Amino acid sequence: MIKSDLKTNKLDEITNNAITILNHLNNIFNNYDSNSELSKFNLSKKNIKTEISPEFNELLKISKEYNSFSKGFFDVTFGKITSQFNYNNMNLSEQEPMENNQCGGWGNLVFDYDNFFISKKIDCLEIDFGGIAEGYALKKIIDMMKKEGVDDALINFGGNITSISKNHKWKTYINEPLKEIKPFREINLNNQSISTSSLYGKFINYKSGKLSHIINPKTKKLKEYQNLSVSIISNNPVYSDALSTAIISMSINEMLEFISKNKIKAVILKKIGNKKTEIIYKTKGL
Repeated sequence: MIKSDLKTNKLDEITNNAITILNHLNNIFNNYDSNSELSKFNLSKKNIKTEISPEFNELLKISKEYNSFSKGFFDVTFGKITSQFNYNNMNLSEQEPMENNQCGGWGNLVFDYDNFFISKKIDCLEIDFGGIAEGYALKKIIDMMKKEGVDDALINFGGNITSISKNHKWKTYINEPLKEIKPFREINLNNQSISTSSLYGKFINYKSGKLSHIINPKTKKLKEYQNLSVSIISNNPVYSDALSTAIISMSINEMLEFISKNKIKAVILKKIGNKKTEIIYKTKGL
């Protein structure tokens, strides 16, 4: 959504530019498209040097930085786990979930930043940018809009929202931690981004319970399905997206310690049974 005094043809041009950016990035990062750059790398064999695009190179470098910042809780190298599951439609009663998976880890990826080449040390390693690509795309679009003279805009990708605010004040909602959409709390989102990750969005039936789609890269296990969500607010959509992904993979105690230590703006919500939603954590002033 754009609010602007720019002429209609200029706004149409900006909208088309945004669509072009999304299509271009989709051709690179969509791991559900067998022709994407990412899928071709994931299907490649070990010790084969693959030349990558500037965007792939940049996002992989950013991902490595967030891996370091999060002490390993943000990790794009465990795509092999998620690629094998058809979430919301899979019963693992006769199977074992992917535990102690060895098909990941930055140590199994050879990355030449300067020359735009990567290769893997093991055939089964796959990259999944699902926890950061939307934030990356939002930043590309919002940067383009600012350069084109847009002063007020809100871009909503569902779990990831970002804004430009000069004259218009934007508001959004953090929803209750439930599969059905139910607004919980309104927040101001002026020149800020918000990303929400949850343990209830996708699941796998396993024995008598459910497993979430969220992986803890430290244990290499899928987390237990819960009505729990983490929302991260910042002035950078990439930061918000990556850290919501990292923090939701932690235990609650680890979440609280990490958020406090790094002064992160966050809201953690949890719903137990039919009781009202509990605020596990909320940064003052939000």
